[in-house]
Amino acid sequence: MNKNNPITLIVLDSIDIHPKKCNDIMLWSDHKQLDDDKVFSLTQIVEENAEHFKYEYLSFIHGLGEVVVGNKKTLEHLKLQDGFSFWWTTLLVEKSNIAKSIQINNAIKLLAFKYWFDKNSYNKILLYSHNSKLVESMAMFCRDADIQFDIAKDLKVGKTTQIYKKLYKYFPDFIQSMGWLLWKIISIWPLIGVGVDKWNNSKSKITFLSPLLNLDKNSAKEGVFKSNYWPILPSLLKTHNLHSNWIHMYSETSNLSNATRAKNVINKYNNSKNGIETHTTVCSFISTSIVYKVILNLIRLSYIKFKIRKSIIVKSGAFWPLIESDFNNSFSGIDATRNLLYMGLFEKVFSNLTRQEKGFYLQENQGWECTFIQAWRKSKHNNCLIAVPHTPIKFWDLRRFLDKKSYMSAYKSLLPLPDYIGVNSEISKNMHLKSGYLNDRLIELEALRYMHLNHFSNCLQNGLNLTKSIVLVLGDYSKENTFLQMEFLLHSLKYVDTPIQYLIKPHPLTPILSKDYPNIDLVITNKPIYEIINCCQLVYASSTTSSSVDAYCLGVPVVTVVNPKTLNTSPLRGCKDAIFVDSSKGLAKVLNNVRKMKTNPKQGKDFLYISSDIHRWKKLFGIIDH
Repeated sequence: MNKNNPITLIVLDSIDIHPKKCNDIMLWSDHKQLDDDKVFSLTQIVEENAEHFKYEYLSFIHGLGEVVVGNKKTLEHLKLQDGFSFWWTTLLVEKSNIAKSIQINNAIKLLAFKYWFDKNSYNKILLYSHNSKLVESMAMFCRDADIQFDIAKDLKVGKTTQIYKKLYKYFPDFIQSMGWLLWKIISIWPLIGVGVDKWNNSKSKITFLSPLLNLDKNSAKEGVFKSNYWPILPSLLKTHNLHSNWIHMYSETSNLSNATRAKNVINKYNNSKNGIETHTTVCSFISTSIVYKVILNLIRLSYIKFKIRKSIIVKSGAFWPLIESDFNNSFSGIDATRNLLYMGLFEKVFSNLTRQEKGFYLQENQGWECTFIQAWRKSKHNNCLIAVPHTPIKFWDLRRFLDKKSYMSAYKSLLPLPDYIGVNSEISKNMHLKSGYLNDRLIELEALRYMHLNHFSNCLQNGLNLTKSIVLVLGDYSKENTFLQMEFLLHSLKYVDTPIQYLIKPHPLTPILSKDYPNIDLVITNKPIYEIINCCQLVYASSTTSSSVDAYCLGVPVVTVVNPKTLNTSPLRGCKDAIFVDSSKGLAKVLNNVRKMKTNPKQGKDFLYISSDIHRWKKLFGIIDH
């Protein structure tokens, strides 16, 4: 190639910039809207080859664990206990691309970019981006490919951060971790010892690990445990005189604003007259010896990190800048400290508990879940530990998947897996099978969080103009996604010629105010979806909200806006009749056809296992209806 007169590809990550179209342009964070053979969209390339890039990334992560340093693999260096490698708790393995590890989506795009770039002829890349990590990564890619690289000089790389966060980041990882550990101990202090004696003396043979979230407040006041994660299960167990142990994960972000309130709730549950349940929290078992061991293991991890870092960098290549933060946090940061703490706590939780026949936990495949599984195994409880995904499995939720080689070498690599996964749909079951999970390790169970979909309520018509079509707008927990969603809607109105009123249900964490959208005919509601869905002809949702599942299962057409900066993480991706749009004009086209859309009540039965008698769960517990 002629480097004196290079053929330049513009890579455009900042969508607010519009360079001259004299060169080919690769859109890193936007969809291609026009039929222009000089413009390409990386997001669309990813979606067209989704299976390939998904499993290529899984293979890449698996390979990091197999890197040999000295005479041992990475995961072997990280054996902090017999039969358990801390490797499986790391952010690298967790792959939380939806919440924690925001650069993973860029890593997958980089895989796609390399795939596409190798088929084309360019010898220079000009990058427009504010993302310093992407700049580093692309510079390394160009260096390895022996092509010219430049970044637009008028762009400021990086983003502003609050001053106190900047100051906090100046401290070494170890100091940050010690600060977090101290704060954690102080914040949960009232919970120490709460319910521990009852737990250790419990004769129950069934254990549930559950977040102390989504509790029914009125029931809690009466000392009755009722959670939206397990809606009818506790009462079912009580009815059939099946005793149960409940170990709760208390979170400072829960609706219980402090540990004292959590303590009072736990005590009310334990003092209930029925006496059939035992309740405590994981944090109740904290002790000086556990904290001491956390600090020693953190020092040990810091040494291992130093030992393997260079080899991991070499193996990662151009991907290193995109995973560096997760690597550091996993071995010497707050995430490492949190997982070490849980490793010690769960070991204490199960050490004195009578041998359990069955165990259940809500599965999200967070790193700490591996420490729970390990503690269950170490205490030699029965081989009937069941992971229960409480929402439908999303194709692009990478936490849910591992490279197939991980399962084939499960014994050698010390991979902590539950004995069974309680899949809640055929879609979820097939996704697990396709990823290499064994069929005999999958159990079909009803989706407990969606049992309310068995019942419709009369539509609440307050404020609605039923002479117009009603579109239900489901807000997102993310401010960015909610803003994008509403901007799409606002810009689509100039192309919409049918009368529509918008019934908006904001996410509790991200309010939507009518004063901010004076040009939209809207009504704001906080009512449950099943109470308002009957008067709606269409549901409009973001690609990350799980609320779209409710609407879909109730048979109402759902249109989803896809954020081009990320991947299509909608739970409805790949579902029959699900509609996706990536432009305001595309949304307007759907809205103009709203009167022609028809409901399909049967699609919910195909999407989730939902039955009012929950016969699958009953069978699991040996409950026979008379």
